[in-house]
Amino acid sequence: MLNERCGGSATFEVLNLGIPHLTSAQIVALFEHEGVPLAPDFVTFYEGVNDAAGTQERIAAGGAKRHPSALRAFARALRQRLMMVELAHDIAARKLEKRGAEYISDTARARREQFVENLEALRQATRRTNATLVVANQQAKSTLHDRESIRGVRYADEVREIRDLLAQRGFLYAPEALLLVHAELMDGEARWSAAHEVPFVDLIHALDQRRDVLVSWVHLLPEGNRIIADELAAPILARACPTHH
Repeated sequence: MLNERCGGSATFEVLNLGIPHLTSAQIVALFEHEGVPLAPDFVTFYEGVNDAAGTQERIAAGGAKRHPSALRAFARALRQRLMMVELAHDIAARKLEKRGAEYISDTARARREQFVENLEALRQATRRTNATLVVANQQAKSTLHDRESIRGVRYADEVREIRDLLAQRGFLYAPEALLLVHAELMDGEARWSAAHEVPFVDLIHALDQRRDVLVSWVHLLPEGNRIIADELAAPILARACPTHH
C-alpha cells in the first residue's frame, strides 16, 4: 500500500515485530534489542488490551506455582501455544469473576500510568535512532454484544453501557471491567500523544461503524486489518513521500 501510493518516489519495507500477548513493557524491550539494530525510519505502536488485562501479571502469578502437576504443566504449555485455547481458557476462568468499582478504578489508574511510562520509554528509544514513532489507539469490545448485533454500536457507547451496569449492580464481571480499564489506557495514550506531539492514529474512530470485524476482544477479520493499514499509511506517507497529498 505504501509503495503503490507513493508512486515510486520512495520504497518501503515493512517489518512486523508483533507477537501475541506482548505488553507495552515487553514491546519496548523487543524494540530496544531487536528493532533498534534495524534502524527503522518509522515505528508504529498498536496495543492496549494486554496491558488492560494484566497479561504479564497473570503470567507471573501462574509461574509462582513451584510444583505443578504434569497435567497442569501440559495444559499451561498448550494454552501458551494455541491462541484459541488460551482465549477459551481465559473466558472460562475469568468470566464469572466480579470486580467492584474501587478495584476497577485503582486497576485502571495503575495500568494507565505504567502504559504511559512505557510509551515514553518507546518514544525515547525511537528518538535515539531518529525514527518517527506513530501510535494508534486500539478498537476493542467486551462480551455485551455479539458480532451480529455490534455493528453501529460505537466503542464509547459500549463503555457507557458498562459504566451504567457498574452503577446499577455495584460490580462488573471481569470481561466487562476489562473494557473500562482499556478505555482508561486509550485515553491516557491520546493525551500523552498530544502532549508530546507524537503522530496519533484514531483507529477507534476508524472502526467504530464496523465493529463487526472484531472476532474477539481485539482480533480482526482481514477487512478490519485493511482498514488499520489504510489509517497507518496516511501519517507515514505524509512524512516520507514527497508526491503524496
